[in-house]
Parts: sequence; structure tokens; C-alpha cells
Amino acid sequence: MLPAPSLDIRQRDSQELFLALPIHYNEPFTIWYLHSIARRPVEEKLHLAPQGALVVDATIWDMNGTGLPYGPDPGMKFELKDGKYILTNMNRVFPEVVMAIGWVAEHRLIYQGRSLPLARLAPPGTAIRLQVGRHPRWVLAYNHLRWLLLSQKPAPAQKGVE
Repeated sequence: MLPAPSLDIRQRDSQELFLALPIHYNEPFTIWYLHSIARRPVEEKLHLAPQGALVVDATIWDMNGTGLPYGPDPGMKFELKDGKYILTNMNRVFPEVVMAIGWVAEHRLIYQGRSLPLARLAPPGTAIRLQVGRHPRWVLAYNHLRWLLLSQKPAPAQKGVE
């Protein structure tokens, strides 16, 4: 079988694969977290690009504060809607996103109405890489079942989001 695209979540150093979520190119997903300083929810909207990169399309947050975005760069669109700040047209391209699963950030992957706390994949403090992968369809079928078992539907209302 031909390999298909996935969002791979791996341990940063060992490259151990925690999850290979089958996601089509250009299909949106969200990384949700509580900001470390403001302790307010932030949503990063991303998609997989066919050239093997992750693209940040938008950021949504509900208050201004240290470390939170404060306005658009050239070409971006900024709006205030329903009490939320929305920054779109970001088009920030990354070969991978490296992050640590937060102790208080409660990082979640949200995709197709389901929410997965990343701490279900590895303990808080674990450094991970999010990157585009390609795997045989049987590997993705297995990982899709893991996704269904580990994630929640519907995506629960997140703290601080009214």
C-alpha cells in the first residue's frame, strides 16, 4: 500500500512515535493550550502542507498580555469577534514544531470535533516534535483507532472559553 500523510507526534530526541494521526494535506487541526503567563486559552490553527511542512494559519486568544500576540504582521488579518482576538492569514511555515507537553498548559490536539490531551501520549515535561509524516495505511488505521480511544468527542469546552 502506498503511504499516506499524517501528523506525527514524536519524542523530540529519541524520535519515538507517540501518534501518527492520518490527516489530509490542507485539512485544519488545532493546538489548544493555556498560555504560561496569562493563563488564558490560546488556539493555534494549522494544516499540513503537501511539501512536508506545518503551516500556522491563525491564532485565537481572548485577552491581551505578556507573550500574547498584539497585532498583525504585514499581510495578516486581525479582528475582534465575540470577545476573541483572531489573527488570520498568518501563513507561517515550519518544518516541525518542537514543544514540551505542559504541566499547566494542558496542551490538546483538536481535530474533527475530537480533543486529545497530549499528556495522554507522554507525561508533562516531555519534549515532542510535531511534523508531517507518511506511513502505510495499516499504520495509520491503527493510529486512527488509538486516536478514537484516547480523544474525547465532542471536544470539551476549554477553561476560560465562555
